[in-house]
Amino acid sequence: MFGTKDAGFHRIGNLDCLFAGPRSIFIRFYRHVLAGGAVKFLELPEEAESIAREILSAHEIDPDAPFVFFHNRTLAYVRA
Repeated sequence: MFGTKDAGFHRIGNLDCLFAGPRSIFIRFYRHVLAGGAVKFLELPEEAESIAREILSAHEIDPDAPFVFFHNRTLAYVRA
């Protein structure tokens, strides 16, 4: 998933790419979840979980409360 504008699926060589903006990606994911679609969960190493719990607690956020983490990068992260 690349880009900041929606351009749909395109094949580049042997790669299938989805060119979609962050808003579009989030809306698709939201609709997928609402429709009962499966959500894949990442396994967090114990050390990373320990660090995350400390950070959440420091910000007065209950580390055991359910939450969703959505990771997205834009072209602003690409070094020139």
